[in-house]
Amino acid sequence: MYYAIIKDNKIFGTSECPYTNEEIINIEISEEIFNDIEKYTYYEGEIIADSHYEEKQAQKEQERINSLSMTRSDFFDGTIKAFGADSNDLLVVIENILDTLEIDTIEKKIAINNYRNALNFYRNHVLFTLLSNVPIKISEELTVTITEKQWDKFFDETNKKNPDAYQELL
Repeated sequence: MYYAIIKDNKIFGTSECPYTNEEIINIEISEEIFNDIEKYTYYEGEIIADSHYEEKQAQKEQERINSLSMTRSDFFDGTIKAFGADSNDLLVVIENILDTLEIDTIEKKIAINNYRNALNFYRNHVLFTLLSNVPIKISEELTVTITEKQWDKFFDETNKKNPDAYQELL
């Protein structure tokens, strides 16, 4: 049997049953992990290969971003600052974009209803997926394309109460 001893998130390997106390976590491990223990990280209760650590961190960060929301006021303050577009301007734009998509009338009506009546806007709402990477004609002079990452940053910076969060949309 091989064991990993985790103390302060550092991993040590041992082939003897380790001493147990509140400060040390003991986990039974395979010989493969034991032989390359320096290539592993203790992360959220499990031992994972360092090569998967960054992937897990990125996944956790994306889950955090997807859980973000902002008030209607914050959202429209941002779009007004970024493009001069308020809720009425964007309603026309969204209706036009939805008309170009191959979704049924009920889904379009639900999307418009959600837009008009939402108390908050949620990053993981399908509307932001539909509006990503699509040219959005704000006015005769201005067409913008907002990427998924820009929406992510806009929601994240707004959540952090950054008064310049709208710049993420530019």
